[in-house]
Amino acid sequence: MKIQTTALVHCAMEMERLGLEHLAEHLPFSLRLTYADLAAPGILHKLDEKPDLIILCEMEGDGDFGLAQKIKLFAPDIPLLVMIPAVPKSYLNYLRQVLVDEIIQKPFKEGEFEKALVRMISPYSSHS
Repeated sequence: MKIQTTALVHCAMEMERLGLEHLAEHLPFSLRLTYADLAAPGILHKLDEKPDLIILCEMEGDGDFGLAQKIKLFAPDIPLLVMIPAVPKSYLNYLRQVLVDEIIQKPFKEGEFEKALVRMISPYSSHS
């Protein structure tokens, strides 16, 4: 694995950002979080540095249910973690169909975040 893993994060809520920062501090590897509005036009083409993974934090009432699909369309080689509240099974199936790498439903159990990240970056670590 790389010495430092970078994650591009789409997260509108400040409280969730603080929670992610806290989780990142307690990982057994270094995770640098960079925040961006991935719903903005052309954001994935404007990246200066390709992240190791993308984290999409969805909220109840988010209107852009196609954002995960857009991310996988424009960055298919970057692993995508979607963190979502309780949603219908049909939406979970949709996320799997658009090839989301990991899905965590909130609230999640301790250790789930770390396990998901390790599963996501381990297959790619040899390419880094």
